Amino acid sequence: MEGQMGELKEDFVFIHQDFRNTTRMVKEIEGLLLGTEDAEKTRVEYMAHLQCQVGQLEARVEDAEGRTRHKTLRIVGIAEGEKGAIPMKFVYDWLQIWVPSDVLSNCFIVKIAHRELVAKPLVGAPLCPFIVKVLNYADKDDVLWVARRAGQVSFQSSQY
Repeated sequence: MEGQMGELKEDFVFIHQDFRNTTRMVKEIEGLLLGTEDAEKTRVEYMAHLQCQVGQLEARVEDAEGRTRHKTLRIVGIAEGEKGAIPMKFVYDWLQIWVPSDVLSNCFIVKIAHRELVAKPLVGAPLCPFIVKVLNYADKDDVLWVARRAGQVSFQSSQY
């Protein structure tokens, strides 16, 4: 009987050690799981942030693409009557004067030129923008590039 008790004690010691080892491993695994859950929560929040940024960037790209498709220029400061009877000829001649010939394409064409559809401005009132549509959108970008570099543009001593 004492032999059996000794064997039981040894078995209990092994079981107790296994239980301690199992408890320690369970605590380690719980710690790892909690860390993983926290990391997953952070990743989900970061993913939502990235999706929001992607949406904003897509909107900006769509806006930029839309702007390049438009072939219109808005010119502010042209006095009423200065453009003459044929506004397209006025704009074409004016752009040929101050935009270097190597900048504009060989097929530079002013398709439409007109004032915004508003009433004729009163004396002393701010001037209405003048809308110019060119056939090639690259010409529009080139004209804008030259205008930005020039700062102020003038025609027959009038500043624009």
